[in-house]
Amino acid sequence: MIENNPNRGDLLVEVERPIWHREDSQSIAAPNVTKTFEGLSGFFEISPDLMCITDHEANFLTVNKAWTDVLGYSPDELKNHTYLDFVHPDDVQLTRDTVEELEHHKQQVDFINRYRKNNGSYLYVDWRSSSHNGNIYSVARDVTDRIEEQNKLNNDLNLKEKRLVLMQYEGIQVDELLHKALDLVVSTTASEVGFIFLYDKHKEEMVLHSWSEKVMDASCNVSQSKMSPSNEVALWGEVVRHQKPIIVNDSPVSHTSKKVLPQGHIQIDNLISLPIFSNGKIVAVVGAANRDTDYTQEDVLNLELLMNSVWNKVELIHKQEEILETLKFKQTILDTAPIGIVIFDNAGECVATNTAATQIIGKDPEILKSLNLHGNVIWKENGLYSLAQEALNSDHLVTGSIDASPYLGRESWMSCSFAAFKNSGKQHLLCMFQDDTKRLKAEKDLIKTNEKLETLIQGLERNKLDSDLLRQLSDMLQACHEIAEAYEVIEPFIPHLFPGSKGNLYMVEDNQHIISSTFSWGENPQSEPILSLDDCWALRRNQTHFVNTSHIGAKCQHTHPSFKGIYIDLPLIASNETIGMLHIEWADLFDLSDQTRGLAQDIADHIALSMVNIRLREQLQYQSIRDSLTGVFNRRYMDETLERELMRSKRSKKPLGVLMLDIDHFKVFNDTYGHAAGDFVLKSLCKLLMSHVRGSDIICRMGGEEFVVIMPDADIDVTAQRAEEIRIKVSSEDLIFEGTSLGRMTVSIGVASFLDYNLNQDELLRKADEAMYRAKEKGRNRVEIVI
Repeated sequence: MIENNPNRGDLLVEVERPIWHREDSQSIAAPNVTKTFEGLSGFFEISPDLMCITDHEANFLTVNKAWTDVLGYSPDELKNHTYLDFVHPDDVQLTRDTVEELEHHKQQVDFINRYRKNNGSYLYVDWRSSSHNGNIYSVARDVTDRIEEQNKLNNDLNLKEKRLVLMQYEGIQVDELLHKALDLVVSTTASEVGFIFLYDKHKEEMVLHSWSEKVMDASCNVSQSKMSPSNEVALWGEVVRHQKPIIVNDSPVSHTSKKVLPQGHIQIDNLISLPIFSNGKIVAVVGAANRDTDYTQEDVLNLELLMNSVWNKVELIHKQEEILETLKFKQTILDTAPIGIVIFDNAGECVATNTAATQIIGKDPEILKSLNLHGNVIWKENGLYSLAQEALNSDHLVTGSIDASPYLGRESWMSCSFAAFKNSGKQHLLCMFQDDTKRLKAEKDLIKTNEKLETLIQGLERNKLDSDLLRQLSDMLQACHEIAEAYEVIEPFIPHLFPGSKGNLYMVEDNQHIISSTFSWGENPQSEPILSLDDCWALRRNQTHFVNTSHIGAKCQHTHPSFKGIYIDLPLIASNETIGMLHIEWADLFDLSDQTRGLAQDIADHIALSMVNIRLREQLQYQSIRDSLTGVFNRRYMDETLERELMRSKRSKKPLGVLMLDIDHFKVFNDTYGHAAGDFVLKSLCKLLMSHVRGSDIICRMGGEEFVVIMPDADIDVTAQRAEEIRIKVSSEDLIFEGTSLGRMTVSIGVASFLDYNLNQDELLRKADEAMYRAKEKGRNRVEIVI
């Protein structure tokens, strides 16, 4: 591991003489080195930091006593080696590359690598090296504790990230979630296999939920029963029987013959397993097996955190109780304890203290022993005295934490525990304390990380809600047949997607210069309901326009001058065509998150695309049921409608009238004035028909110059009367086409009714057609009723 450390002060020193020097050609510089080091040999000898001088071939020229104190090497042991001989194999190349930078005229380099001690273990060492007069001057310090603390924090963060992974799955079921958790169990413990068993306390049965894929792939028979009594289950059954985690690093072969193991199951070499609790009861067992190294209690803690089943506070209390029992008048333990300990007698005099206490407080042991509990002003100021009194008046452990910075002259937090006990029949007070500064700093950093993770989780939850609403909106829009129907679908969704907002959905009018609000939400949006395209910057530029009225910016003309807050205008663009605009405003906000902006853009895109698709469907529907020349319904639509209306008439026992029309001598118009004039005659007739029938009547073009009018709820008399009115109106109209009079048009009309003659669809049309031809035979320009 190599790490640059530009913030470290320059620790390089020069010494008077080397402890030893090489006898070969590389020792030529030794006299000069010795002369250069004159006057500083004392500091070189007593420095706790590792100091050395090497040549550019990595040979040692000089080392100080710290090499023996820290790494355990004597100068003679180093003499026949290069400094690379002691570097961890994984760090050799990086160390060589970093130091070689000095040969390229770099003044100094900083790096961290792992250095082997005399006992074979490795320390993390923080180096600074400089080049001078052809040699390399280096000074280093043991930073193992710091690196290990950093690694621990990184492992904690890595575990939290894995827990976050499980929360990001959408639409996941319980079984699938457990499979995902099992994958994380395997990866977290670096194991070959993993397992999850469900436990039924009432039946005392364990049911296999899942083995990892490694087991399933290796097994010959996975269809065997997955349920067994808990007392016959393999090693992991011990977890239920003892209700605590187990670690077995030397698993016997015989265990693999127990139940709940598929035929052909791979050999289990070592194992870790722990219970999952819910409301104080075991509901499942999780574990992993077959790792290259032994399982440890750290693996237990990681799995407990992952499965959210262990309360660290309880363990901490138990550990404190054990410490109290162990520390009572065990002087050897007292002197080696890593926490500060001070014991007061019944009179409040300090009768014992340990080395850790003097190191933490930074005071001479005699000063600590001169303290009197009842006369300690500092303790009374910071509240420790009241905690001590509470412990003396009770039989339980009393704990507290103080900011010791004002008393120690440096940033320092202490956690303290007080416990009263009797020795030789006399009351004593045990005070334990430790420097929690590093831990609290790490906790603060962890809290900040947790807050960031919590914010991320909340954002993911909000994204999921928004995605669900957006998916529902998209599904409903796809099912809409008309634009008006789409407006009704969109309107209730917008307030839920943008809580606290107001706004309008605008659509471009047919003239392409005006847009008008199709609907609004919220109370009195501060935007005009009708505006021109030039009134909105978003429509001018065909891109989203965001305005914060508390800052300088281009405010659109369609917003009221008195509006305060923020708004966003999003043009609705589909197929390179601007069809409208979505306006959303918030009067009580002054900023808009990227998430909300992205959601607004998604909504605008969905609406635009849906509107274009609905319009296209409307056009296709229109083309499929309308006659392209006259705009009335076509033969296909007539067949479907007449069938439907006949069925409705049968159920309701109400009449249904049918008119069959044919333009008299229509061929004359085409032959005399041309087909354009003939088309004009057909359009004119349809226009007249549409103005002289009811809104419920259906006008259809059968083909050529023949038309059918379907009249629901009209008996034979009403139908005949309407036919006569149409005939008279048609024959009274002068037809003028492109300035030329075409004369007057007449029609022959046949009338039929369903209830009057009880006819089916084909018979009804045939009867009306026969009546129409009878009208033609009788001289045209007539109305005939079916006989």
